[in-house]
Amino acid sequence: MNKFGKGVLIAGIVTGSFLGIRKLASIKKAGDQLSLRIDKVHGADWAGGLLLWQAYLKFKVDLKLSNPSNKQFNISFPSVKVLYNDNEVGNTIPENQNIILQPVSEIKVKNIEFEIPALKMFTSLDTVNVQKMIEQITLDIYVIVNGMELYFPYKLPEV
Repeated sequence: MNKFGKGVLIAGIVTGSFLGIRKLASIKKAGDQLSLRIDKVHGADWAGGLLLWQAYLKFKVDLKLSNPSNKQFNISFPSVKVLYNDNEVGNTIPENQNIILQPVSEIKVKNIEFEIPALKMFTSLDTVNVQKMIEQITLDIYVIVNGMELYFPYKLPEV
């Protein structure tokens, strides 16, 4: 390859790298502006059976996503982990659910359903108060925004 060809190749690599880094920085900045919060917890109750190994805590969560930026977000929800007293007790089934969040807009994702086996939450029947158990649950929400994974940890609000 002659000197001119090498120069063009190097210029192309430098320009491509610069544009790629600039694009990633832009996505990261926009992703930092995304607001994801728990809007509502509902339907919390025991289900499944009377025996401890059959029972599970069932509840639903509504999320609210806000985009104050001037960029469109393509969001997918790959995973939500459920923690009880800082121990992982369950997670959602990963879905290929994609949401397009327009610039300067807000959207709700309703009825994300959870079923947590009772055996993972307690070993004795000293507390079966659903409200007290919900207060001890944390959701680790992982989303992919425009190709970049973001993490949002949340304590569940009162039911």
